Amino acid sequence: MKCLEETVHVRFAQEVELLRRRDGSDGNDAWRNQECPDKPTIQSSSRPENLAPAQEATSWTHLFKGQISEQWVKRQRDHIGNKATKKNDALNWATTVIEHFLTRWFKVWDQRHLDCHGHDCQGRANKLKDVAFREIAHLCTFEEAVPEEIRWLFQTPLEECLHWPLFRQRAWISNWENIIKKECAAQMETW
Repeated sequence: MKCLEETVHVRFAQEVELLRRRDGSDGNDAWRNQECPDKPTIQSSSRPENLAPAQEATSWTHLFKGQISEQWVKRQRDHIGNKATKKNDALNWATTVIEHFLTRWFKVWDQRHLDCHGHDCQGRANKLKDVAFREIAHLCTFEEAVPEEIRWLFQTPLEECLHWPLFRQRAWISNWENIIKKECAAQMETW
């Protein structure tokens, strides 16, 4: 299955080549000047430059809901013309485009999800540990801004915290995050 961009590009290239053979030019002049008798008639509402604004009016996010602008369907109907069959018509094309879009989008989302959360049980555990370590490192940036009486929280070197088990990292964050942030905010108000 070809993607929409490839299909449009190939069709345009075929039309330009047909015009080049007919008059010996690059085909663009004949197309622009409407000298080609075989030029398909495209209603102004389904011209290629109007497709993006039409989809914008429908909202690009509607593609995630399986909705596509009618202008795309009209453009495909004009493209197919009298070659349309029961299996190859503009509505089936629209369904295929939406299905292709959703499939590709899901693959991208799935890959990002795996990259963020790990590909297996050990990978997920490592990702959770990385997140906990980043949170601890962030909290350690407040060391200079907290009062002396709670600076003992930062006595353990950050490199040692990296080797703590995940449950200990999460417990440290859970126990001390709110206190550190509250004390830091109170300290900032007194400055």
